[in-house]
Amino acid sequence: MDSRGLTWLKRYGLTNKEIDDNFFWDDRGYCVFNTEGFQNARNFNEGTKYVTRGVIKGNEHIFRSSSERLLSSIVITEDAISAIKVSRTCNAVAAHKATIGLELILRLSREFKHLIIWLDKDRASKVGLEATKAYPYFDSVRVVISDKDPKEYDDRVIASKILIDKVHLQ
Repeated sequence: MDSRGLTWLKRYGLTNKEIDDNFFWDDRGYCVFNTEGFQNARNFNEGTKYVTRGVIKGNEHIFRSSSERLLSSIVITEDAISAIKVSRTCNAVAAHKATIGLELILRLSREFKHLIIWLDKDRASKVGLEATKAYPYFDSVRVVISDKDPKEYDDRVIASKILIDKVHLQ
């Protein structure tokens, strides 16, 4: 991993294992999130800041939590780094700044009972519609709106925002 990519990922508190398991450095100057079906790359050179190769829709990766506390819950975040950090507390999936489609909602509802949609304030205006689509398919749907993306918070703050209504999420 190039030092630019490593510095960028480490600034969000990712561990070496989380980086090794999910990212690689492309010789053209990209830090690439790599999963089956698509790659989402952060460009460290001139040009477009983010580039996607492949198709995200239908290939969203679920980051499994090792915590047994919220096995029936899933959090949708905007980006992979946020999903990785949230998965330290609860299962998570990244929408990659896309609209949360019905296909993703249906796929998640087959495995999880409780949905949390966590967006920062710049996407807050769209969250009502996205949550409304999900209500019929989950036992509970909760929205978390924060000043920043989850990747900007430490584990304690992430857990406090997710577990605020833990009675309904177990």
